[in-house]
Amino acid sequence: MLNDYETELAELENSLETDNAELEEINTDKENADLFMELAKKYTDFEELTPAMINEFVSKIVVHKAEGIGAGRTQEVEIFLNYIGKIEIPHEEIELTEEEKAQQEKERIRLEKKRACNRKYMARKREEIRRERNKAI
Repeated sequence: MLNDYETELAELENSLETDNAELEEINTDKENADLFMELAKKYTDFEELTPAMINEFVSKIVVHKAEGIGAGRTQEVEIFLNYIGKIEIPHEEIELTEEEKAQQEKERIRLEKKRACNRKYMARKREEIRRERNKAI
């Protein structure tokens, strides 16, 4: 019975330490939330967002390397607020209808054709310039 009692006591002590750590973390989070709310209340009525206001709210901004090219280029940006930490901005994927998908595909094809024509035109212009330079020489 003594071994069982000591084992149970050790488990309870470990559980108590874990619970105390969680309680301390919750209290810290509450204090940070209270500080952030005080800061937010300070700026409830403003006409213009100033650099000083941004500096009071934002602790850091992390800009990651861009991925992709052209219209498909994306770049991740992380914003960390004072007292709160990283904020997650919800991102909804927009589901396109079949008609919208078809329209996007038509636009993509049109742009490809336009770019191809532009490349041909520029190649002709470069060739004309080369010919004129050769005549002048």
